[in-house]
Amino acid sequence: MDGVRFQRICFGSPEYALECKLRDRILRAPLGLKLSAEDLAHEDQALHFGLFTADDLIACVVAIALDSSTTKLRQMAVAPEYQGQGCGRALLKQVEAILRQQGVRLVTLHARKTATAFYEKLGYQVEGSEFIEVTLPHYRMRKELETLSR
Repeated sequence: MDGVRFQRICFGSPEYALECKLRDRILRAPLGLKLSAEDLAHEDQALHFGLFTADDLIACVVAIALDSSTTKLRQMAVAPEYQGQGCGRALLKQVEAILRQQGVRLVTLHARKTATAFYEKLGYQVEGSEFIEVTLPHYRMRKELETLSR
């Protein structure tokens, strides 16, 4: 992954516009949907992260604090031409490290059924039964972050 940099994305920035465009292209357009105002509500209170090449945003994820020790990840997207190359894994590892430093101990997410194996390889566990979200089968998943040794 030479030439790829990890970066926090500031809400409302040009990079945030790229993030919304990538999320819409990867997560909504194939379903005949668009990112809605509801999808974007409260995003100013979330943390946004991305992987960038010199030219473009290639992966992103949003982290929303549920409480002081629990964060929910949502809207993770990796550009198709970069899937299977470790970008998603690298993005999550960086985000988890930041969350751990902030005292987060539990990360939750809703994974599309087709993505559960990816998350399981990274230590996430399925919790509960399958459910439908944005027209697709999903599972709730969780991962407890190990405590930093002091």
